[in-house]
Amino acid sequence: MEWNIAAGHALIKAGGGNILDTHGQEITYGKENFANPNFLPVVNIDWKGRQKCHPAT
Repeated sequence: MEWNIAAGHALIKAGGGNILDTHGQEITYGKENFANPNFLPVVNIDWKGRQKCHPAT
């Protein structure tokens, strides 16, 4: 059901990601039967840019 993933979708989008269907399209809401297609949460994070250097002690 749509409402099962809506909160997670909002959190993923707030973090710069999205939830896509198997055709690469963003999941939509308000469908007549409220059923979700197969989907995949995706995010593009620059992990190297987020690394912090800690000086040796």
